[in-house]
Amino acid sequence: MIRTNAGRKQGERAHARGRGALPASVVRKVVVSAWLLLLYDFVPDYLERRVPLREEHLRLLREAHARGELVRAGAHDDPTDDTFDGAVFVFKTSDRAVVQRFVDADPYVKSGVVTRSRIRRWNVVVGE
Repeated sequence: MIRTNAGRKQGERAHARGRGALPASVVRKVVVSAWLLLLYDFVPDYLERRVPLREEHLRLLREAHARGELVRAGAHDDPTDDTFDGAVFVFKTSDRAVVQRFVDADPYVKSGVVTRSRIRRWNVVVGE
C-alpha cells in the first residue's frame, strides 16, 4: 500500500486522537538484540544449599565465559533484608538455545536451589 502525504497526515491526526495505528512515518525498525539475560530466583536457604554444588556451577560459568557466551554473572540481594535471593547472567548471544543449555546443565537448577529461571532479551542502549 502506498501512502500519500495526505493519507499520512490523516493517519497522524487519527493517531493523535487515539484512533488507529501509528502511521508509517513514525514506525521505527526494531533491532534484534545480541544480548540475553538469564534471571534466577533462589530458595531462602540458598547460601547453605549451594555449597556442594558450587564448584560444578562455577565450572559451567567459566566454560561459557571462555566460549565468549557469558559476559557477566552474579547473585543479587533482596534490598529489604540483605539476603541473596537471585542472580543475573549476561549472555552475548541472540540464541536462546545457548542460554537454555546452560540452565539445563546447571546443578543449582537441577537440585532445586533455583526456584525460577527466565530468559529475557536485553536491549542495550548505552555501552557495548
